[in-house]
Amino acid sequence: MWGHRAILGTELDTDAVGKYALSIAVQLLGITTFFAAIDTAVKSSGIELPDWAVFALFFGMSLRSRIFSPLDNSRPDIQKATQGQATGGFNDRTMPSWTPPGFFFPIMWILIVAPLRAASSMMIWQQVGHLCDATILVLMLHLCVGDTWNTVNNVERRLGAAVPGVLCVWASALAASYAYFQVEPFAGQLLLPTCLWLTVAAALVADTWRVNNSSGTATPPSLPDLVSYHHLISGAAARGKEREAADWYVEMRQALLRPDPIIFTDVIHGFARSGAHEAAANWLHRMVDESVHPTVAAYNALISACARQGDLRRARQWFEQLPAQRLQPDEISYKALIRGCCLLDEPTEPLPKNDAKYRDGTNPPAGYLCFSISA
Repeated sequence: MWGHRAILGTELDTDAVGKYALSIAVQLLGITTFFAAIDTAVKSSGIELPDWAVFALFFGMSLRSRIFSPLDNSRPDIQKATQGQATGGFNDRTMPSWTPPGFFFPIMWILIVAPLRAASSMMIWQQVGHLCDATILVLMLHLCVGDTWNTVNNVERRLGAAVPGVLCVWASALAASYAYFQVEPFAGQLLLPTCLWLTVAAALVADTWRVNNSSGTATPPSLPDLVSYHHLISGAAARGKEREAADWYVEMRQALLRPDPIIFTDVIHGFARSGAHEAAANWLHRMVDESVHPTVAAYNALISACARQGDLRRARQWFEQLPAQRLQPDEISYKALIRGCCLLDEPTEPLPKNDAKYRDGTNPPAGYLCFSISA
């Protein structure tokens, strides 16, 4: 497994670099196969693609090329960014004083960069007559590099690695502009504003790295912070990979990072949703062992998972542990048990309750009243 080591100093994390390179290759192969399939379908059907359809295709690729990537290439949340709130890659770290306002970024990418990429690519298509062309694939390579950079900067928050990463994005944009210029000069020129924008973006990324580095030296790209480990551990949990999640957790603790309730809750929820109920239970016990106070959400994930599986006995057991942890069941807790009873078609299965209003102070949800009447 890549990167399962806490590397000190400025040693290059070759495992991570290999992962990023492999992701770019896999993504580019997927896009190439997709374009080849369209070319084959168009040729066999004898139908000509209209210009607007090709424009729309490349516009969509400019904004959603990450659907071909095996990594999580999440962008900053547009709504949060425009409101100045923290989101992955924007305002979740100290930003330089000259950072443009949040609304500026979607304007650039959606209204300027994406249309220019689409228009220039359509011109190349008009010249070469097919999508799966080496020239067009140079721009697709640029998109793949950019998507992987989003993983480094937004998801894993490796601010040090993001600097050489954004330079790779910038260099690939220049390569695409040059390749397009060789086929259709105006198409290449249309990509120059993208290169100019990426020059500004590269300066912003480098300055962000500087202002977040209290020592004034590079933060080694091989040392993820707590947020990075959070994504890695919860991502493994969502895929039901208990060993992988445990390995990442051990590395995080070796890096002297202490987990918080949010990490544990997300991991428990991920395992529960993936069907790895025993793993979810193990992580709840680990949460207690680490002296991290459990949350109602963590218990609700286990209650819901057991109820969906039809194991009401265990669902009730988890429910009844809430008072021992000084936690109050909420509406989600009760609804999970209700759904479990309905799935088993056992409306007479008693739900945990206390006094007339429940000792925990939680009134039963509206669904519980209907449920009780049907019993």
